[in-house]
Amino acid sequence: MKKSLQRFATSTLGLLIVTAFMVSAGGCASRLPAEKKINRPEGGVQVVDLSLVNFLNIETGETVNLKAYMEANNRDYMLLTFGSRGCTACNEKGFVLRDSVIGQHPLYQTEEGKHFEIMGINTDPDPLPRVKQFVLTYQFQSFLRWNDPKGKAMIEFFMPEGRAFGVPLTVMLTRQGIKWSITNDQGLHVDEIMAKVEETLNIGNSRPRPTPTPSPSPSPSKPPVVLPPISGLDAEAPGRLRSVSVTTCDGEVKDLAQVMSVRDYYVIQAEGKACGAACLANREQLAALKAGCQGEDGTGCGVMSLSQAAADLPLDPQACGTGMAARGGGEFFSSFHTHFSWNHAVSESYEPEWSMTLSPVDGPLTFVFSKDGKLAFSKEGALVDGELSNFVATGDFNKRPRGPDFQFFGKEKGDFKLADLREKSKYTVVSAYGTFCGSCIEEMKFWSKPGELKDFCAARPEDCQVQMVNSDYPGDGQTFDQFLTEAADVLATSGINLPLAMDPINPNQDNGYLKRFFSGYLMAEFFYQLPVEKRGDPRTVIYDREGRIVGMFVTEGVKEPAPDDPNPPAPHVDPVMSRLKELLGVK
Repeated sequence: MKKSLQRFATSTLGLLIVTAFMVSAGGCASRLPAEKKINRPEGGVQVVDLSLVNFLNIETGETVNLKAYMEANNRDYMLLTFGSRGCTACNEKGFVLRDSVIGQHPLYQTEEGKHFEIMGINTDPDPLPRVKQFVLTYQFQSFLRWNDPKGKAMIEFFMPEGRAFGVPLTVMLTRQGIKWSITNDQGLHVDEIMAKVEETLNIGNSRPRPTPTPSPSPSPSKPPVVLPPISGLDAEAPGRLRSVSVTTCDGEVKDLAQVMSVRDYYVIQAEGKACGAACLANREQLAALKAGCQGEDGTGCGVMSLSQAAADLPLDPQACGTGMAARGGGEFFSSFHTHFSWNHAVSESYEPEWSMTLSPVDGPLTFVFSKDGKLAFSKEGALVDGELSNFVATGDFNKRPRGPDFQFFGKEKGDFKLADLREKSKYTVVSAYGTFCGSCIEEMKFWSKPGELKDFCAARPEDCQVQMVNSDYPGDGQTFDQFLTEAADVLATSGINLPLAMDPINPNQDNGYLKRFFSGYLMAEFFYQLPVEKRGDPRTVIYDREGRIVGMFVTEGVKEPAPDDPNPPAPHVDPVMSRLKELLGVK
């Protein structure tokens, strides 16, 4: 067990991520299998010394001893529900407990119910202020009151026989120890769990008791989806600049392609609302480039610096005089926002409440497009002296800028870069998952079905590809190859065979893809802009070749309906593939 705890402690990222995806998603975990064996007589109690079990009070940060708590509050039974804020199944259970069980279920009207309590326990390694903010955001105060950082107490004392770490985990306790437990793959509804509680409390047919109010049947929910709108500027094709509307110095409204005419390549600066020192210095490089490259026969370059300054502020006369000024260009900020912002620092604050913010992309932005519409160069901020002319001198307009770039490790590929992977298809789906993230596994099962995401991209590799990234990390002495072999074996038991890689940077560090991008950037950029009722952590991203995010999704966690289910859920529609079809124009 000590070795298991050490392995678990090597990773703090369970997505998520999640941060996941760090990412959203039932059954999130941060370790590979390490089973805990226990022996319990049939129908009896597995003895656990509850005086050794400690949690943290989320509200106060104080240590809570489980035995002392039960004695002080006259609790003969407690139902512990272990979960994670990125665990969709845990949160769905929490909403039912909050809205229709705690303090409302008929068992609370019985004498036995007065000595019973439901307690939610969060297993995230996050600072308590972040956990507290999660509790307050979803109004979980009525039951989610304790914290078990990294699930250490859960692993040591409460894991059932033959089960590896995973949430949700529900444990029924007496003062002597564990009466029974329900692991994350059993899928019982809350009303079934409460019926089992009543049976344990001996609230049976021998005496009158109120009829329980059944928990609402879970309905298939659409995951929170952030989909940047598709514009003409997004398409890597000739004529993409026609989608950008500008106002020239003489007040005419034209599209950008009209203003710049047909050229071999196009150099554009999107200035933002003001042209500061970096913008002015960049203008000098643009002007020098234009003076030496523009031929009368339509060859050479088209150069333009676009201002978003207020309409009542005049455009720069000097820039107008050189024919490289116009008003407009906001489309470049909206279309290429995620091409740049991924590399911005995430700021985290706990006062007055927890928040994550990202410094804005405010320009200037410099682009070079080939005549066939391919983005060949991009830069945010000041250009280095000679940077633009040196790039143009190479004449390599088929080379794309790197955009978001991280290193991965694959068993067959070895080390490889995200930017190189993106070059192979128009769109690349990257999904982060935890080894025992139940909803992630269910989603991957669905993707692996005939005709679904895996087959869809396998049949059109030029259009799309899928890359799974395991959010766990190897244990002591375990090689990357061994880790991925073990992870692939776990997936294979569920019939899943998808391209598998890992982040070679330990998630305890801040510069890896999963920790910095999923647990930081995506949450700051997207998740906390969503309404509260759209819950979950971002787990799946669709990139285009230019490195922009064109789709971001929360793992939905699809459950197969039981054969005798009288109300089977509606057929699952995969939002990732739906977005790909939209982008590709496929029906």
